[in-house]
Amino acid sequence: MNQDVVRLLGYVRQWKLSSDQWAEVEVILDDLQRGHDQATLLARLKLLSPVRVRRSVGDVPEVPPPPLITERLNRIMTEFPVGFEPPAHAGADG
Repeated sequence: MNQDVVRLLGYVRQWKLSSDQWAEVEVILDDLQRGHDQATLLARLKLLSPVRVRRSVGDVPEVPPPPLITERLNRIMTEFPVGFEPPAHAGADG
């Protein structure tokens, strides 16, 4: 799964979104760093993809990622060793 995370975060750095959408990306990055379910977070990110979001005349202007988000994306991408799967959350067994 980590390869998918790193790949998608690499794409996210190239996206142009509204400031509200970038705020949502930031929430997703927070959840990712807290260890929430990666598959769910990847799905949420994919829904924000510029290809997925329908545009219409008069929409809010889209901008590249703010510098702080770009920095976070870069940092997270280096923190996810490819091929490493973090242990599941302690639950029934622990």
